[in-house]
Amino acid sequence: MLKKAVVVVLILALLSVSSLFAQEEVPYKKGVAIRATQEITLDGYSDEWEEMMGLLVDPLYTGDTFDVFPVSALWMQWDEENLYVFVRVMDPMQSVPKPDQFWAVDSVEFFMDGMNAKGEGYDMNSAQFWFCPGGSGDAGDEMYIGQWAREGDAIDATLYGGVPGVEGALNIDDSGYTMEIKISAAALAMDSGFMPDQIIGFNYTVFDVDKGMGTFWATSKAVNTHEHPSLWGEIVLKN
Repeated sequence: MLKKAVVVVLILALLSVSSLFAQEEVPYKKGVAIRATQEITLDGYSDEWEEMMGLLVDPLYTGDTFDVFPVSALWMQWDEENLYVFVRVMDPMQSVPKPDQFWAVDSVEFFMDGMNAKGEGYDMNSAQFWFCPGGSGDAGDEMYIGQWAREGDAIDATLYGGVPGVEGALNIDDSGYTMEIKISAAALAMDSGFMPDQIIGFNYTVFDVDKGMGTFWATSKAVNTHEHPSLWGEIVLKN
């Protein structure tokens, strides 16, 4: 269960709630990540995030909307060496029989471009990661992490069950699950690390196999966003 805390600053606006198979491309979007001011412990709980969550006033995240699937939200922090992401997914029944097949199970995907090159294909600084709530075929405390190999990226073959420089922790409760994830600059082949005012290309999807629906930010997979970094949203790294 998420723990209680004080209000400070919103990190990333609530993600658009839409079918992954919607036919319309959503408007181009921008978000903000704030420099981490304390050490972030990867445990799947929101201790280092709740002050930021307090200013989340988007009506899609409040009241009765929690009873309507799918709903998810995401926040981001950073330091010179890492990006930190906290994800909340409202999905009380996870189904992860084969976590290596992210397209057919409950999963969260990140599409990231460390240099925001906005290319029509992947390069050494761009990557597709996926995360499943359950790493052994059942939802549990273990998170499954993978990276799908794309032509032009920095890996030679798809990585199943673990990715160098990427770590995460999972927490499951009665209403869904939370993921706390750290992605190193090295995982995006960025030797210089991260710096203030840098812009990261970023897109995000959540899928629920039982409903056949999901959440995305900033652009739906219906327009093959996963193949085109030029369509991804942008995250600005702020002090």
